[in-house]
Amino acid sequence: MVGWDASWSWRNADGLAFLDGRRLVATARTRGDETLRRILEFEPGYIAIDAPLVVPNETGGRPVDRLVARHFHRWKIACYPGNRARMAKVLAQVAELEAAGYRATSRPDRAGGIGEVYPHLSIVRLFGLDERIPYKKGRVARKRVEFARLQGHLRAWLGRQGFEPAGDVAALLEQRWSKAVEDQVDAILCALTGWNHLEYDGRRSEVIGDEREGFIVCPR
Repeated sequence: MVGWDASWSWRNADGLAFLDGRRLVATARTRGDETLRRILEFEPGYIAIDAPLVVPNETGGRPVDRLVARHFHRWKIACYPGNRARMAKVLAQVAELEAAGYRATSRPDRAGGIGEVYPHLSIVRLFGLDERIPYKKGRVARKRVEFARLQGHLRAWLGRQGFEPAGDVAALLEQRWSKAVEDQVDAILCALTGWNHLEYDGRRSEVIGDEREGFIVCPR
């Protein structure tokens, strides 16, 4: 299992998290071709990506983006609108994965599935929160406070579920906020969302949208 916090620009870094059963093996921060090389070397059965995956529209937003805003506004959650004009980098990378035998699917496919996920949804659903944790906006001091709160919830959840973070991953979950640390923690959240989808064969997941116009998998 790989969790992938995908950047929308070739200039920016991607976050990756590698999960083997309930063991968080490693995380990484990579760019461009290095991202795909690391993913394919790990040979994951499933990839959970935080980025628009199925994007039929050239401009504007997808129906699934509007559904998230409509149904999760009480948790203060919305999506950036995804379209092909903005998503050239991610769509090119996904096309390479498809050429390697992977396929976008909302089903819990352990043999080459790619599912779109969204960490803000995963956070409120997995941790039972009343609203999103605002760790991505504002001054650095505020980000560090909110990010530390997120890390506390994440460490507690991992403990309850019997996950074993490798040494470097455990250390990452204690580090104060930086963009590099944030990207890798987001990737962990992606991987855990994918794990939840596969472990319970979709029974503890909700699929928002559809495979034709775009979908997001999130925990129930």
